[in-house]
Amino acid sequence: DVCSSDLMHNVAKAGKEISMFVGIGERIREAYELRNTLKEANTLQNTILYLGQMNDSAALRFLVARSSSSVARYIRDNDKKDVLLFADNVYRYLQAGNELSTMLGESSSEGGYQPALFSELGHFQQNLSSSDKGAITSVQTIFVPADDTSDPAVVEINKQLDSVLVLSRDVFELGLRPAVDLLATSSSLLIPEIVGKQHALLVPEVQKILQKHKRSEEHTSELQSHLNL
Repeated sequence: DVCSSDLMHNVAKAGKEISMFVGIGERIREAYELRNTLKEANTLQNTILYLGQMNDSAALRFLVARSSSSVARYIRDNDKKDVLLFADNVYRYLQAGNELSTMLGESSSEGGYQPALFSELGHFQQNLSSSDKGAITSVQTIFVPADDTSDPAVVEINKQLDSVLVLSRDVFELGLRPAVDLLATSSSLLIPEIVGKQHALLVPEVQKILQKHKRSEEHTSELQSHLNL
């Protein structure tokens, strides 16, 4: 929340952009606290809040995401302003769509999700793009059910993002802050033209070392389990 409010404050200072915060299926208390923080920082006038809280109907939670992305595109094309959009969180949008699909009696697809999962996510994400009239930059949080990053919905969301920052419970338990999983984190911007040739070559080499260390730890754990038996 601190990071979000800081970015919104910087956008408001420039005066040429609009910030949007989209709360999808989250606690209204958190949005209320964010509103007060923005008001105290005198940046609320440059911010649009879209909220569909967790106790609202599936239809409202579903539509709050769709309508917010459409409004962001409208501001980009008609007002010719750049938009910084925070979505918290995108998984709840797909979850709401799944609830609606179940109510309609549709047959579920992979992982028990709605058959239109790909198109519903695509409708939301495609609006959050840039054009010659303006840019839309989105920062999206994703709830990972049971910490399973192979969940079909989570995989599909990750495919449509330029960069993915994964926070891990295992890393957190090691006492490392921020608890970023360097093996699961990725970015399409990690190319020589942006970060430099040396940095771009170094990252995969470091990941190889970390992966080798992880496999070694797993083998050691398995060996200890066999010995205990």
